[in-house]
Amino acid sequence: MLDDVFDQFGELFTAGNVCFFYSGYLSQPLLTAMVEGFKVKLEREAVSTPVRRRLLSSLVEMTQNIIHYAQDTLTPHDQNDHQLRWGSISVTLTQGHYLLECANRVNAEQATFLRDRIEPLRLMTHAQIKESYAQAIRQETPDGSKGAGLGLMTIARDAQAPLAYRVIEDEKQPGTAIFLLKATI
Repeated sequence: MLDDVFDQFGELFTAGNVCFFYSGYLSQPLLTAMVEGFKVKLEREAVSTPVRRRLLSSLVEMTQNIIHYAQDTLTPHDQNDHQLRWGSISVTLTQGHYLLECANRVNAEQATFLRDRIEPLRLMTHAQIKESYAQAIRQETPDGSKGAGLGLMTIARDAQAPLAYRVIEDEKQPGTAIFLLKATI
């Protein structure tokens, strides 16, 4: 039975040009291992160094945001290290571009924060994003932040198109929403 399930997953991933996919609890050590494995895959496929750098940078930032902010967790929300938080991340190759997508549950306050950070980035030119990033990197991190603003700017800076996102209120868990983010590299 399990071999049938794995065959179906394999066929689905092949048909969808999935290069990388993970769904489950994420941690810093797991992120390190994922990046190392994906890096080797990209090198073997002779992906250019600039594209590889942007892909890996954005993969790290998206996964870091899940590790730091996802509501579904095995560790206390106020724990600052060794966090284990649930999320999904995927990379697909579509029409010559890589699409990085992530999803995780956030609380209502975080959903508002994310909207407030992403919407201005979506309206900026690439040059404006770079300038905004340069200014932000010189500023101190606000209290209570783990750098999410910089991470989103990094992803926007690396992307070839405006970031796409959705915040879907979760009726099953009031006060939370599913946050989905997509970057085209």
